[in-house]
Formats: sequence, structure tokens, C-alpha cells
Amino acid sequence: MMPSPEVCEQIRARFVSLGLPDWNEADRDRLLKLLAEHDLSWSSLPEVFAAAGVNATAPLPDLLARYHFSWGDMPKVFSDASAPQSPKRLRPFRQLAQLFGLVGSVNINEATSARKKLDAFRVKHKLNWGEFTMILAARAAPAVAPKPAPASMQEPPRVNVLDLVLRVLEMYVVTTPAARIVSALYALFTHVVFKWFSIAPRLAVLSPVEVSGKTLLLKLLEQLVFRPYRTDNATAAAIYRQLYFGAEQTLLLDEGDNLGLFEDKTLRATLNSGYDYGGKVTRVIDGRPRTFLTFGPLVLAALGKLPLPLLSRCVATINMLRPTHDEARQLERFDLRNPGVVAIFHAAREQIERWAATCTLSLDPQIPSELHLRHVDNWRPLLAIADSLGRGEAARAAAVELCGSRQADNSTIRALTGIRTVLDETRKTDRILGVVLVEDLIALDDFWLNWCGPQDDRLPRKLTQNGLAELLSPFGIRTRTVWPVPRRADSKSGRGYYRSQFVDMWDRYCPPADTPTQSAQIIGLPAR
Repeated sequence: MMPSPEVCEQIRARFVSLGLPDWNEADRDRLLKLLAEHDLSWSSLPEVFAAAGVNATAPLPDLLARYHFSWGDMPKVFSDASAPQSPKRLRPFRQLAQLFGLVGSVNINEATSARKKLDAFRVKHKLNWGEFTMILAARAAPAVAPKPAPASMQEPPRVNVLDLVLRVLEMYVVTTPAARIVSALYALFTHVVFKWFSIAPRLAVLSPVEVSGKTLLLKLLEQLVFRPYRTDNATAAAIYRQLYFGAEQTLLLDEGDNLGLFEDKTLRATLNSGYDYGGKVTRVIDGRPRTFLTFGPLVLAALGKLPLPLLSRCVATINMLRPTHDEARQLERFDLRNPGVVAIFHAAREQIERWAATCTLSLDPQIPSELHLRHVDNWRPLLAIADSLGRGEAARAAAVELCGSRQADNSTIRALTGIRTVLDETRKTDRILGVVLVEDLIALDDFWLNWCGPQDDRLPRKLTQNGLAELLSPFGIRTRTVWPVPRRADSKSGRGYYRSQFVDMWDRYCPPADTPTQSAQIIGLPAR
């Protein structure tokens, strides 16, 4: 008889740990001891993996896809591979079965040698140790009755889960209505992302000063999201290994301002890569490249700000403010040692899990016209969830409020949009001196009084002509000699820009203008 799913998962994790570069014989001994405690043997592992359901929705590894096998083919594939004259294409599976059996040998030298050969097999066929468990589980699938979902999970929730989560958040933390609805939708999103979506937008929780409720909101979400893993500090290696060995889960990172994200490019790239399904990082371990999958939802709390590439992957930035005394008095105390509080979140999770098991979502919800570029992709899953729960209009209003005015969180796009406003609305001209353009941009948007560079990683300073040139140069836009119109004998030229230099970039990168596009007619240069 198979042990509980929790024990099966523990056994699976022990097996996967054999894939670590610093494994030793003691790791295998601990696995064998755990098996013995539950009257199991090494040969029981495939059934254990199947009982844990590790390959229920997993994508096919390269080894299976190469030969056009599915998970359901594995029992017959391994059976046929054991025959003396098996086809050549089945030989890798026979070798896998043989090496796997030898790793459990009582002969330590034989087991150690088999483990090394199994690792070489993994590299050759582009597998990881987690995929070993999936293949072996599929091999044993007919021998293990599938675990039916509990009867309660087959029934829809008794309440509207979005309204429920909104009310729970309102009890414990002060946020704006828009921030509260995006937080609630994100908590629900984590339960369906691995089944329904190929994008996992991030959620940023920021505040200007400490004691503003960031950590509290993170702790509340920890009780509501799918398989939470919360930490106050982590390296890139710790994160991608946690995602690799912990499988599908939701990362909640606090103290983001202490992670060194502006300096640590490896950590930043790891967090960015988890945004897309199939995101991965590759490291050389024990002389061989190894790939770690990183896809999954992420909530990141920090003081101040985050790097622009990471912000652009966020569905929203929740700006937390310290509650007033009156607001604080209306809040319930969040204490997980209080049985009443625990009961509230236990009941909420049960309803959320029922919803996730029975919900049907539209993958093409209506997107507000105020959202552009990546914000469209980021909000699509949350709007689909909101529509399914009858709160689509409230979610769209929140999306517009939180992201409609965000110009891709990128100072270059902000500059291009501002230049269009200056040329087409403020000056109504087809050319402008660089010095005049910089002055007009600063007058239009005080963001440029404390500009922190193209990557938002420098000390704040006022925008200069050189700074503007640095922003525009990646688009091939450079200053030209500009003459006033009409040109007279005493006219003087200067370095500046023509409207025609920007038209293509406006079409590609900027939100549509509210006013009709101006034709490139010749208009006099504004006087200085």
C-alpha cells in the first residue's frame, strides 16, 4: 500500500537530491532508510512517483518528444525495451531502467558507478533529475490507481472567491481599492497559472518608508497563494534550485531593497526569466551544463524602487502607505497563533482550491484600450479571472488606474512620448534645438528633474542634452544641424532634432496620441 501523498513527495524530493553535485552516499542511505520506514524498496520508487502525481501536466522531455512518445506510452515502451531484440529507439529506455535499478544496489561501488553513468545519461539526453521521476512515474502508472480529487474539491465554491479574498485583505491591511483587487486577483491567479497560462507576471509591493504594510501584505498573500515559498533574502542559486526541487510554487520575496537587484545581474536575470513559460537558467556544475526551469509567479516587496526590466514584468506596482491612526484602529490583528485567524485563512484556501479545480476561464478577455505593450499580456490572466467571477469591470478600472498612465516604466519611452507632445502640441513645429527640447521636457514632466539614467541605476540628476542623446541613440536618433525657417543672412544654426526622426519610433513604442498626428509640414523654428 502506498503511503500518503505527503510522504510520497518527501521520497521524491530525496531522490531528486541525488542529482545535486555535492551528493554523497549518505544521501542515498537516507532515501533507503525512508523507504524502509514505510515498507518500501528501491524498486517501489516508480510507483511512489506515480502516487505523487508528478507527471500529471508536465511537458514532454526531449527524450520522449524525439521519438514521438507520450506519457501514456511509457508502460509499453519500458516493457518492450526489456526484450532482448528491442528496437534501437527503445535502447535509451532500457539503459535508463538498468541504471536506475543499479543506483539502488547494496554494492556501494556499483551504486556509485551507476549514479555517475545515470548523470551522464541525463546530460546526453537533456534531462534533469526531476524528469527522471516523471518518466519512471509514467512507466508505473497502470500499477497505481489515480488519486481522485476529494469530493469537496469536485464541487464549486459556495461563495464568490474574489469577494472573499477582497474581504479578508480588507480586514488586515490598508490599501487602495485598486491595489486590493489586484492583490486578490493575483492570489487567485497563482492557483491556475500552471494550468492555464504561459505568462507569470510579477507583483511588486513598494513603499517609500518602512512600517507601511509591505511585509504584512506579503504574509497575508502567503496564506492565500498556491504553494507559497516566502523568504527575506536569497541568492540567484537558492532561487533557481528552490524552483527546481520544489516544483510548481509561488515565490514571495521580502526585503527586495536588500537583494542588490541593481548590482546583481544574475539575480535580476533569474527573476526576469520566470516570467515566461519555459524560462530557464543554465549553470556549469561538475563540468557539465545544467538547466534549471524558473517559470512561476513572484511577489516582491521592497523599499524604494526596482529595476525597470523587472518592473515592466509586473502586473502592477502596489504603493503601500502607512495607515492613519483611524485606519489602524479599524484593522484586525493578523496573528497566526490565533486559532480564529488560522480558521479564516483555512476556510478561504478551501474555497479558492475548489474554485481552481472547477473554474473555466476565457483566454481572450477584453483589454482596456489604455493598456499597451507588456501591460496587455500582464493583465490578460487577471482579467480572465475577474470576468469568470463577475468582477470584470472593477478589474479593468483597477488596471487603468494602476497601469494606464505607466509608460512601460521606461524612461526612453517616456522621453519619446514627451517629445511628441512638445513637437505636436506645445511648440507645433517640425524641428527643435536640443537645448529647447530638454527645457520643454523638464517643464512638461518633473520626472526629468531627478532622472536616474536609462537603466534607472544612477544617482538622480537633471536631464541634460547629453542625457537625452544617450536615451535616443539606441534608436539611431542623433542630433542634426537645425536652421530656423525662414533662413536669413543673420540666422544661426544649432544642434537639434527634426520631427521626421521620431515618427517611426512613435508608431512602434508609444501609446497612440490623443490628438491626430501632425503632418511633417515646415514650420518656423521657435525663437530663443
